[in-house]
Amino acid sequence: MFGVANFDRQSIINNTVALAKATRVFEVPVVLTSVETKSFSGNLWPQILAVFPEQPAIERSSMNPWDDKNFVAAIKATGRKKLVFAGLWTETCVALPTVQALHDGYEVYIAAAVLGDVDLVALM
Repeated sequence: MFGVANFDRQSIINNTVALAKATRVFEVPVVLTSVETKSFSGNLWPQILAVFPEQPAIERSSMNPWDDKNFVAAIKATGRKKLVFAGLWTETCVALPTVQALHDGYEVYIAAAVLGDVDLVALM
């Protein structure tokens, strides 16, 4: 969450947890991922891990999840062609994989209430 300036950080956490819980209720497949947890972004929030206690997160080295073969493989393994992306930061962790997923034939939706960004106008 360091650098997030576009929304109240607690609201982003609360909205993200609500979205995570909704995926469990409606049995929507979820792919968890984080970038460079040891040196850059830190671990996934404990609130998210509490919703998915048995699900490991894909550790990636690129800000763009679509650059990670394990992430793309996990998406393909869901068998779904409609995706909902949520993440920090909007301009890289969400926008870049959205463009690539669209190119690869996926239908992509963005969960805007859970996005965080360093730019105050990133979602405008």
